[in-house]
Amino acid sequence: GELTDFIGYVYYWDTPRLEDGSYPQLPVLEMHPTWSSHPLWEPDQAGGWIKGVYSAVLIQPGSTFKARLGCLYGASNCDVNFSLQYRIPGYDWEELGAWSQDYEGSLVEVDIDMTNFVGLPVELLLYVDANGTAGSDRAVWVNPRIEK
Repeated sequence: GELTDFIGYVYYWDTPRLEDGSYPQLPVLEMHPTWSSHPLWEPDQAGGWIKGVYSAVLIQPGSTFKARLGCLYGASNCDVNFSLQYRIPGYDWEELGAWSQDYEGSLVEVDIDMTNFVGLPVELLLYVDANGTAGSDRAVWVNPRIEK
């Protein structure tokens, strides 16, 4: 989407500046939830959400999901909840982990053991919701990946 899209967007960055001041030389996904002014919302709804689903991958022995979570530099009102969910195709979504993050100058390191899923096809869902209004919730997943 566009960086100004009020219904939310996902944007791929090559080397953005992060809230800790770093410029990672890694892929970064910015996920901005829907702004609170969305015309389809209920009147008392405070904030929005956004998610992205990845196709199933066969999990190999020794696999882990890794990423760093935070906000873009300058998004001083960023306050979000991250969630990583999974499912085996044909089953319901389950949560692997959840993290709250606001703009305080550091990122959260995520390292989740995937050995319970060895030999299974697993879909992953990256989810971000606004913890209140979403005006400057420029949330980032830095280099989200499964590695072994």
